[in-house]
Amino acid sequence: MRNSVTKNNALDFTNDEWNQTNDAVNKDRENPLQIQDFFKQKYNMSAGCDPWPMKDSKISLDGKFVSEGDDDLEPYFLINTDDGVGYIYPYAFVALPTKSGGHHIMRMD
Repeated sequence: MRNSVTKNNALDFTNDEWNQTNDAVNKDRENPLQIQDFFKQKYNMSAGCDPWPMKDSKISLDGKFVSEGDDDLEPYFLINTDDGVGYIYPYAFVALPTKSGGHHIMRMD
């Protein structure tokens, strides 16, 4: 998912610290996470648990988040991936594309 690290001289990192950062990025590049795993890992780091699955929701063909009894939500922005388009919505709803088609929908608040 990450492509490169650009050195920000304002941070006053040592060359060794920058090298460690570059090594970590290159390791990620060699063993990239699927987008679902990346989001799950980041959520676990902050919340200490997995994101809440939204099994009764769906994504419409025009990218809206649809949940029975609620207004449809327009996405804040799109995420282009090798597996398709993912969406970020209001109220911390996230829809990530799956290789088999469709989306894995979760709440990440």
